[in-house]
Amino acid sequence: MAITTAYIELNPVRAGICAEPGNYRWSTFPQHSGAAGGERLVAKVWSPSSWYLSLGRDARLRAAVFRDWFEHYRVLDDWAQVYADPKAEGDQKRFERPDRRKAI
Repeated sequence: MAITTAYIELNPVRAGICAEPGNYRWSTFPQHSGAAGGERLVAKVWSPSSWYLSLGRDARLRAAVFRDWFEHYRVLDDWAQVYADPKAEGDQKRFERPDRRKAI
């Protein structure tokens, strides 16, 4: 679930529709990252996953942890590597829980 979130949020950026994931009208990035704005309808129907809720004890902390975690995948942006054989060397963050200490 988690890695799919990063992939989906980056789709409009990779497609050249927008420069930032939060600028895409139907993105849930504003809700995940704690950013202002976003489509009101999306905000109204958005339901955070249990994975997202586990990132921190309050909305501010969850958003900060998500932004740090998301940036890792945005910089990497090599989905062949992300989905490669999990036993192979490569992106170890794929199976790691985001580090909450970085957000504090």
